Amino acid sequence: VCFSKNQGTLRRIARGQSYAFAPTYDDGVVYWVLRGTVDAGPAAIVGASLTAGLDAGTRTVVSGRRHVSEFVAQGAEVVWSEGNEGEDGGLFAVGKDGGALRQLASASNGPRYTNVHGGFVYWSPSGENAIYRAPLSGAGPSTRIVTTSSFVFDLRVDDVGIVWAELGTPPNNLDSAVR
Repeated sequence: VCFSKNQGTLRRIARGQSYAFAPTYDDGVVYWVLRGTVDAGPAAIVGASLTAGLDAGTRTVVSGRRHVSEFVAQGAEVVWSEGNEGEDGGLFAVGKDGGALRQLASASNGPRYTNVHGGFVYWSPSGENAIYRAPLSGAGPSTRIVTTSSFVFDLRVDDVGIVWAELGTPPNNLDSAVR
């Protein structure tokens, strides 16, 4: 796992991280998913300080998870989605230093494109034309907030609203859109 800021010197911050993917950065720490194999195996979310150097090593935030697809490190927590298309999954949270795992919501059909904003976690189920949200507290139901024209490919949420990309219709996806 490497880091470069403003096209500066490329610096390795962790070694031996086979099948590392989905890096994100928050408050001086880089987090990523580390999976046992490229297609399967238990997954862990790990982090490494950008200032501590290579010899400081990594720390495991959570391990033994299945099919981690998307995650966000924000505030005091790491929030992620689990599950593949066609299987039940969920949205989960844990403190950045580990601790008790909390399930925020159950989600069918492989939740993807996780985003956190304003006390809610947002996601789109794989293969479904919809965007859902649930309270970060884990207390309260999941709510379908948008029905989309096509499969959601990515989404972002801020104070202004929700922006998402729609995949469009195969085989050429000429009707793809950003809404």
